Amino acid sequence: MLLQAARLLRCTKDGRPFYDELATVFATLISSLSLQPHTVGLFHFEYDFSFTSGEAIRNLTELKLQQQNKTIDVTGRVITSTTITTYQIDPRSCAELMQLFVNARLIRCANDPEKGKFKQDMLFQLTPKAIAIVDAFSQRHGVVSPNVVDLLKSQHNSMKLVNLERNPVTDQISSSEAVIGIIFQRFAGRKPNTTSWHNNAQSHQIPTHPQSGQNGGSGHPFGGPSNSVTTVSMGSGLPSQNGTSKLYRGPSSSSMVRQESTDTDVSSVSDIYIESSTGVHVHDSKRVHLKEYHNCFSGMAAKLWLMDCTSVIYAHEAQIILTAFLQYDLITPADSRSTASGEKLVMEKNAYYFISEKGKELAGWPTIGTGLLQKQRPHSPGNTPQRQSATTTGGDNKQSRLEHILDDPALRLLFREHLAENFCDENLTFYLETEKLLAQFHELEKNRFTTEEKVNVCLSEAWVVYHAFLAPGSASEVNIDHLLRQRVRERMTAEESVALPAPESQPIESVSTSANKLTEIVRLLDEVRRQVFRLMASDSVPKFMRTPKFLELGIEV
Repeated sequence: MLLQAARLLRCTKDGRPFYDELATVFATLISSLSLQPHTVGLFHFEYDFSFTSGEAIRNLTELKLQQQNKTIDVTGRVITSTTITTYQIDPRSCAELMQLFVNARLIRCANDPEKGKFKQDMLFQLTPKAIAIVDAFSQRHGVVSPNVVDLLKSQHNSMKLVNLERNPVTDQISSSEAVIGIIFQRFAGRKPNTTSWHNNAQSHQIPTHPQSGQNGGSGHPFGGPSNSVTTVSMGSGLPSQNGTSKLYRGPSSSSMVRQESTDTDVSSVSDIYIESSTGVHVHDSKRVHLKEYHNCFSGMAAKLWLMDCTSVIYAHEAQIILTAFLQYDLITPADSRSTASGEKLVMEKNAYYFISEKGKELAGWPTIGTGLLQKQRPHSPGNTPQRQSATTTGGDNKQSRLEHILDDPALRLLFREHLAENFCDENLTFYLETEKLLAQFHELEKNRFTTEEKVNVCLSEAWVVYHAFLAPGSASEVNIDHLLRQRVRERMTAEESVALPAPESQPIESVSTSANKLTEIVRLLDEVRRQVFRLMASDSVPKFMRTPKFLELGIEV
């Protein structure tokens, strides 16, 4: 079966692509590129896992996401189903999209990380944040391009991204006090991250490719240099001789990569966090205008942590979160220059802040289990639209608890982290993806399926969900009843071959046929959604409510 659909990027009212859309397009682009070593400059510096701006622009203009799955039907025939999603990206918009990737700190100029403006003839490498997004995309969709396999296996896949909950309608990150408190705990870390870059800088040896015969042929998947070039590792921007790359890091607890510098502060966009759990870089002691402050950090360091370690992709999102830290008295300005008009946090290297006593208490530095989240029950009325109920009237208490968790962004964030720690977050991801599909379907149903193009896009989305979560051997296969799984597979493989041409060439009379197929498939996926909901309610919720993270909230659900 072959299903093709063309789609545009979903954007907010002010024209910004939704996070999920941007991440999918980015990961699809990276999977289509040949990430190879490139040599730049008079001294022949070689940058591994890199790509040129020309390659990226060329692939963006004809970007396609293809998913393929083979299933054996009841007669023993092998049915191959292929879903091809083509992104309609105007060639003139490709450069703007690449600039968005740069601004979101997904890619950066390999030979000059200070460059923040996309131009032609530039060489790019991925950041640890970008690699984490590509890894999650590959696991979810089962699309593992040979071009990125070595990269995902390498030491550069170091980031455990903090995924923030977003409103499915507006794409806004929740800024309720409870959510801000949870983000702040990750931001501050379990203890102050006071690594001194100047005193503890050390070069990081990059293993070479086994065929090169260097360094004993370690067999590490990270490709190494030949004898005639100098290799530059991802993120460093600094070449070094003899097949090594300087990654100026602190001790084992270090979470950043930076260019060689005697400055102990995070003061440049070329500084980059490679790991999230240690929190923002702070000074144990910092003198600002003749006054000495403890646990002090710059606005630049705070912004870079959010941009590098979380799913924040726009600078204004980082400022909203950091300003909320100020408003909830979790951090305090070191001087009057550290607040802009409207009491906004200034995200610059010369604006300094320190962790307040309330912030220390919440982060658990002096004691554990006290602070903001115990004082106020997480509540976010109006932040999440009414979801499709998966419970029946008079449903049991466990299902009601799960409804409450999913409707509250703060609890949903913690619940997602709990599921990920127990390797079953695909259940929640499937549930939420199916909810988005249902919302899209109901919108089409309300308009009587008038547009064939939109019906095909929705049908394509349904197949994407099937390939990712329900097809045999799916990368994120959910655990459901065998009989229901069999019904789904039989329906999805009912037709041996259905070829849908491009939307603009389809006749009007095909709308009703496609709409009927879509209705049947969506109703079946909704049945699976309800079963997954009951599974999470009966198994995952009780375990979640016994975790220290939930018990620290001091609330009843």
